[in-house]
Amino acid sequence: MIPPYGLVIYNSIRFNNQNIQEIKMKIYTKTGDDGTTLLPKTGRVPKTNPNIQLLGSIDELNAWIGFVNQKYILELKVHEVYEFIIEIQNLLFEVGAEVATGKERIKEEHIKKTEDIIDLMTKSLKPLKNFIIPFNHCEIHLARAVCRRVEIDLVRLMEAHQDFKNIVVFINRLSDFLFTLARLLGPEEKIWHG
Repeated sequence: MIPPYGLVIYNSIRFNNQNIQEIKMKIYTKTGDDGTTLLPKTGRVPKTNPNIQLLGSIDELNAWIGFVNQKYILELKVHEVYEFIIEIQNLLFEVGAEVATGKERIKEEHIKKTEDIIDLMTKSLKPLKNFIIPFNHCEIHLARAVCRRVEIDLVRLMEAHQDFKNIVVFINRLSDFLFTLARLLGPEEKIWHG
């Protein structure tokens, strides 16, 4: 698979008598030393560009989700969501690719699958009647907070006439998924008495 964005150098190699395209990514290119970076849909832009800031937030979200997946690996496997979280991490690369290139990559089927997983997890939880305070599994709530920031940044870019409709819905559902996941892993909830 070709990475969604970044500098890619291709070399053709032979393996088991077949030509295989090897993908090599150089870690440093020195092209960003002037404070700019490549945004495929527009060319070189300052690293303060809102799309680049959004890509950084998506990367941060993916790192938090990876941390959650590794920290709670046993519990997640019991609840059969471990593989789905890895799928989400891959989808976040697709989100980044869509932001970088402008080419739609997040589809309604991704949103639907996320909703189905949320519904499945919710079946084993008590009905929610109050706001809950982030208390247990705060790493998941931190990931959820970053997810909300990504959503806000996406909406801000949509207001500037960039079309990220499916991404906004997917990220909104991802936030709901993370909230539900924190509840699922329990064991108790602190209710806000406001």
